[in-house]
Amino acid sequence: MPTNLSITKTGIYKYRKVVPADVRHIIKKAEFKESLGGDRRLALVRHAELEAETTQLIYAARQQIDVTMPKRRGWPASVVICSVSAALLSPLAW
Repeated sequence: MPTNLSITKTGIYKYRKVVPADVRHIIKKAEFKESLGGDRRLALVRHAELEAETTQLIYAARQQIDVTMPKRRGWPASVVICSVSAALLSPLAW
């Protein structure tokens, strides 16, 4: 069973993932928690969906931090914007 999936004494599956400290102020949560019901198969499917969603949210929040960081001194704004755009469009960034 995945580490962020647990089962209660009553047989209910629970999803729990801690939000990294560097993006908590953007996501405005300390953790993601959700009840997944009592069916193991459905809980595992929903777990995979939640894991993808939360990972994508954390990634997007980190990208927002990178984009909103102050510009380096001496660099024209167009160079900074072009380098950020290139980084976001790069297939390696995904």
